[in-house]
Amino acid sequence: MPLGREIKRRIRSVSNTKQITRAMKLVAAAKLQRAQARMLALRPYARHLGSIVGEVSDALFGDEHPFFRKRPERRIATIVIAGDRGVCGGFNATVVRRAREHIAEHPAAAHEIWSVGKRATLALRRAPGIAIVRRFHDVFDDLSYTLAHAIGDPLTACYLDGGIDGAYLVYNEFVTVMTPRPCVVKLMPLDLSAVSGRARTEDAAGDGGQAPVQRGERYEIEPGPEAAMRRLVSRLTATRLYRALLESYAAELGARMTAMESATKNAEEMIDRLTVDFNRARQANITAELLDIVAGAEGLC
Repeated sequence: MPLGREIKRRIRSVSNTKQITRAMKLVAAAKLQRAQARMLALRPYARHLGSIVGEVSDALFGDEHPFFRKRPERRIATIVIAGDRGVCGGFNATVVRRAREHIAEHPAAAHEIWSVGKRATLALRRAPGIAIVRRFHDVFDDLSYTLAHAIGDPLTACYLDGGIDGAYLVYNEFVTVMTPRPCVVKLMPLDLSAVSGRARTEDAAGDGGQAPVQRGERYEIEPGPEAAMRRLVSRLTATRLYRALLESYAAELGARMTAMESATKNAEEMIDRLTVDFNRARQANITAELLDIVAGAEGLC
């Protein structure tokens, strides 16, 4: 029964694959719970830090500081956050496609890519007109705020020194387990109305109809306003990067869990079909043997 043996081998192979996909789904689900907890815990901190930076900048600098002053974008740095591994559906392809669209929206600028995750590097390293200047691989198993500073501090210094005229962040935002949302966030120059979630005090009176705060009126800064603003913006940039890393990692785990659940269901359906085929082949073999026996008995009579 060679056909039956071949079907049995396929059933064993698919069963082994099913065990692997089910295990990967369970691992992703366990990691997702921890990643979601970290991500949700950081969101209020990031929001309030943006409000503090907006309030301090209103009182000290307004739009006069280089962090907030717009300039022609001749050279743009784009941080693309993808995953280090595959088997997560269209997660990596979606964020890479959004990065390509963002680059196409600025055709006159020179683009440099800071890639986080091996999949971003592999997908963008041969793209025409794009230079990958920094790579960060194998970072998601041990995400830390230190990594965010390692990305954000050189980016901030490069912007202040004039090496780049703008900085953007492309990543998958976590919406639900089954719905990652690719988004583009502008890091430099800072848009404080977006960062702080409120209107600038120069544009409107203060809360309750009070007059806007005059610069320097509420704060005494040591060692000086410039150093304080640089440290605040450095902390804000690192926090926004860290939040994006956590959001992307949670979205990746959700996508992997969904993909492995679908793969497990497909394996179960394939096993059912192969089992039916095996039973049919066995029944056909039994019928053929019975016919041979009957024919032999009739020949002896």
